[in-house]
Amino acid sequence: MKTTPDEKERRLATLSDEEKEAYKWLFEGYSEGWTTETLGLEAWDAKALYDSLYRKLGVGSPREILRYYVPNKVLSEKPPSLLQDEDEI
Repeated sequence: MKTTPDEKERRLATLSDEEKEAYKWLFEGYSEGWTTETLGLEAWDAKALYDSLYRKLGVGSPREILRYYVPNKVLSEKPPSLLQDEDEI
């Protein structure tokens, strides 16, 4: 995915409040399942939320969000397990 910083900012600006929360929690190391439970969503609602989030950001998974949207300073603050997962891709 080759996207300029301006394009990334434009894509992030299109997110709904609920998508922004899910996006933020992904960076904090929480799973989609945790987000689903915390927001009190049904499974199909959660799938629609994440499908919309991924579509708007032009990615297909949480790993791609972390790979393409994490600034270096944020990545260095991630728990070691997330850093390890990203290195294995």
